[in-house]
Amino acid sequence: MNTFNHLTQEERFYIYTQLKQGVSKNQIAITLGRHKSTIGREITRNTGQCGYRYKQAERIAKQRHIDKPKNIKDDG
Repeated sequence: MNTFNHLTQEERFYIYTQLKQGVSKNQIAITLGRHKSTIGREITRNTGQCGYRYKQAERIAKQRHIDKPKNIKDDG
């Protein structure tokens, strides 16, 4: 069974600040102890017209979770 943890608001803020400083996605991943593809997907999924912003990223991620279809059990 695979286990994973969602990125925290603090991690998203760290990603935001490091991107502003020109740090590579790979280096951000190493520092956070995350896989580089996790950081890449985070940036891709949560980048708006003004670039990656941590508050916007948190809001988009929460909305994506709320909008996710729920499994409904059929008892019959």
